[in-house]
Amino acid sequence: MNPAQLPLHQQLVHLRSVLVRNKTLITVLTRAATLNLPNCLITISRDRDRDYDLVYYDSSDLSYEAEDKIIEAGRLLFEDLPVKVEIRNQARVHLWYGKKHGIHCAPHQSVEAGIDSWISTSAMIGIRLEDSGEWSIDPREGDEEPLGVEDEAGVEEAAAEDAK
Repeated sequence: MNPAQLPLHQQLVHLRSVLVRNKTLITVLTRAATLNLPNCLITISRDRDRDYDLVYYDSSDLSYEAEDKIIEAGRLLFEDLPVKVEIRNQARVHLWYGKKHGIHCAPHQSVEAGIDSWISTSAMIGIRLEDSGEWSIDPREGDEEPLGVEDEAGVEEAAAEDAK
C-alpha cells in the first residue's frame, strides 16, 4: 500500500521508520537538542541528504551577536558531519531579509510562520526532538505530498551515504 493512503498516525509511524535510517539526520537532531534553542525545528527537504536547516524562534534578543553566537556554537557542533547545517533565528529574519533579497519581509510570529514564508517550498517537514525523546513532526504547507514519502529513495540514498 502507498504510505500516503494510510491514516495520518500510521503515515507518521512509517515516516519515522524511513527517516530513522538516515544516521546523519539522527545525529543532527540529537546534537541540535543540546543547543536548547526555543521552538527549534530541523527542516528536511527533497535534497535532505546534503543540507539541513535548523531554525528556531527567539524574540528575546534580536541582535546579530546573539544569533551569531548560536551559529558559531552550531558550526562547532556539526563541523564533523558531511552535511551543511544552516542555523537561523526566524524572529530576526525581517531585520536582514530585505537588504539581502530586495523584498520586504514582515516580522514572523513563530518558527512555523518563518518556514511558511520561504521562497522554496521544498521543505517537506520540520522535526523536533522533545525533552522526552519523542519526535514532533510538523508537516509544512506548500509541498504537494508533505507526508507521502514519495521520495523514499532519497532517504535510502542518504542512509547508504551514511554507511560509507
